[in-house]
Parts: sequence; C-alpha cells; structure tokens
Amino acid sequence: MVGGMPTIEDLSDRYTNFMIPPGPAGTDRCDVCWTPCNPDFGRCYPCGQRPNHLDAILPITYSVDREQMHTSLRGYKDGWAGNHSDQLKNQLTSQLAAVLTRFISRHERCLAAAAEVGAFDIVALVPSSTPQRVETRWRLRWILETGCAPLAPRFEMLLAPTPIAAQAKTYNPQRYVATKPLGGKRVLLVDDTWTKGDSAQSAAAALRAAGAQKVAMVVVGRHIDPGWEPIHGSGTTNADVLKHAPRFAWSTCAFEL
Repeated sequence: MVGGMPTIEDLSDRYTNFMIPPGPAGTDRCDVCWTPCNPDFGRCYPCGQRPNHLDAILPITYSVDREQMHTSLRGYKDGWAGNHSDQLKNQLTSQLAAVLTRFISRHERCLAAAAEVGAFDIVALVPSSTPQRVETRWRLRWILETGCAPLAPRFEMLLAPTPIAAQAKTYNPQRYVATKPLGGKRVLLVDDTWTKGDSAQSAAAALRAAGAQKVAMVVVGRHIDPGWEPIHGSGTTNADVLKHAPRFAWSTCAFEL
C-alpha cells in the first residue's frame, strides 16, 4: 500500500499463483499463438488456416477455460456467477490493468526484439464488432488509455469496425479499417484474450493495409480448452501438457523460457 492505495504489485500479486507462462517455444507450441499443438504441423489448426499478419505475439499467461484467469477476463466486462455489479467489474478492471502494467514494464522490450524493432510508436486495441459495442465495451480502452502507465501516452483508437465485423467473428481482412494512415509506424496491438485469433489477425491486417511497418501483439490471456488433445487421439490433453509448465514469474516472459 502507498498512502492507503494498493500498488501495482498489490493488485497483481493475487494473480501470480494461478498464472501459467506460455511456452517454451518449440515444435510442440504453435509458432504464432503459443498454444500446444501437434509438432508435425508447427501451428495450431486456426493459425494454420489463415495468413499471419503479426510480426510477434506475446501472451502474458495461458487462460484455462473456467479457471481463475478466464473468470477475471470474462468478469471484468460481463460480471461472473450472477454478479454483474460495477463494483466487481471495476475491481477486476483495476487488477487486470495492474497485470498488464507490471508485465509490459519489463517485457515490452522482449516483444520489440522479437518483432525486430527498437520500440513501438503507437499502441492500439482490437475493437468490438459494432460502433455501439465499441462505446459500451470500454474497459479495455480505459486500461490502455488510463490504467496502464507505460502504454497510455502512446495509445490511439486506430481501428474501427466495418459492417463486416458484425456479421461473423471469422477472419476477414476487411473486418476493421484504420482511422488514419500509418506509413512506416510500428504498432503494438493489445487484447485481453486470444481464443482463435480471428479478431486479432483481422485487426493486424487492417493496420498493415494502412501502411504499418510492423505489428506485434501482447495479449493478457491465451485461452486454452483443457480437454483438447493437441495430438488427436493421443489421450494427452492440454491439461496434461500444462501440468509440466514452469512456475509463473514476473521476471520472465515466454520469449525467455
């Protein structure tokens, strides 16, 4: 506590014990999104079915379906278990802002190095599917605009949804449009959750079309289905794979494992 107010460490420490570091990189992790995958393919099925527009992606943690990180990432927008109060949403929003702040303060340089840039010029988010939802689903914007000090000075609303975005959540390079030309800019894209990656790749495609030189991404949680078998028919599930994951440490990111 500082002056009676919780610090970034106070707010984020409560997440440490249930966060699971993605990686390590290798043939049994998708070379785009870090999910466990069949080493014969090198990519998970969704990433193998569409173009990759990201120079690098860095998830902070795996987010296992129905477990604590998943609960927080769902709950900060929608509430959880019948509790839809602003008090709960505000509490979770502050905690997730602290998680992102603490992680990016140390590891933005790791992501920049993986994308082969010295730094990122602009920070952007993956928007919702309609202009109305962009206005009502404001909490990730608040995190980037106000709650995450390392990113806030560079944050801009660079993307807007097109009518295509409201039709389906599948990958489409016309799903979003950039709000200004980005000739030569290096953009850090941020989202709370990566599930299949269709929204993220659609957003990255729009940034590329606007002239961005580099696009990299940090995502708080890479969603994981614990019952999925990375090698179909093997009997080994994602839950089995994650039993051997190293302990989460704020000092280490997936690129450093």
